[in-house]
Parts: sequence; structure tokens; C-alpha cells
Amino acid sequence: MKSDSEFAGRAVKAWQDLGFQLIIGAPLDKVTALEPHMDLILTVTKNERDYSYITDIPGDAA
Repeated sequence: MKSDSEFAGRAVKAWQDLGFQLIIGAPLDKVTALEPHMDLILTVTKNERDYSYITDIPGDAA
């Protein structure tokens, strides 16, 4: 897991250094590898009635 997290961090930094604003879609269990490099984390959830909603995940709770 550590090498995956390090690779993700290097990749995010490279894109940001090129001036890109990143919008990343990732399963919730993969967020921890990217979390240290993100300013804002949102989750999109679909309920049983097929309605989607967005929730902010505070940085220290993710």
C-alpha cells in the first residue's frame, strides 16, 4: 500500500505542477492514498431511490 500511496502522490503533484486542477473519481477505499494531496474531498452517493447527492468529507475525517 505504501508504494501505491507514494506513486499517487507523485502523480498528483506532477499534474498540479503543470497547472492542472484535478477532478479525480476513486472508490472510497482508495481515497486515503490521495487525501494528503487534496484540498477538497466530496463523495457522491446514490440512494435506494436512485437519487444522487454530494457530501463534503472533512479532511481529518476522510
